[in-house]
Amino acid sequence: MPEFFRNSDALLPIKADVYDQDAQSLMVSRKNRVAVKREMRKTKRKISETVQEIVDHKALLQEFKRAVEEKKRSVEWHRQYYKTVIALTEVMFFGWLLFVLCHYFFITY
Repeated sequence: MPEFFRNSDALLPIKADVYDQDAQSLMVSRKNRVAVKREMRKTKRKISETVQEIVDHKALLQEFKRAVEEKKRSVEWHRQYYKTVIALTEVMFFGWLLFVLCHYFFITY
């Protein structure tokens, strides 16, 4: 026989307390029950609104993260572009300078 059934007499005081609590809760007036139900509906509504706000904030956060990543990619692309433009400008300038100096030395000597 399971341990629970052998010691069921030990549970009698606990059961009596539960029954007392049930009897007391049945004595609550109808007015109080209606007020409690109203408060429960308000609380449920507030909870659902809070959950919706959390979902909305999470969606906004995801959108913000996506925009930040897109901006980082854009900034990196522009950085590489300008590095390339500066490198080509330097090559063209030094090529032109080398051409001018060589032309000067070969023509004058």
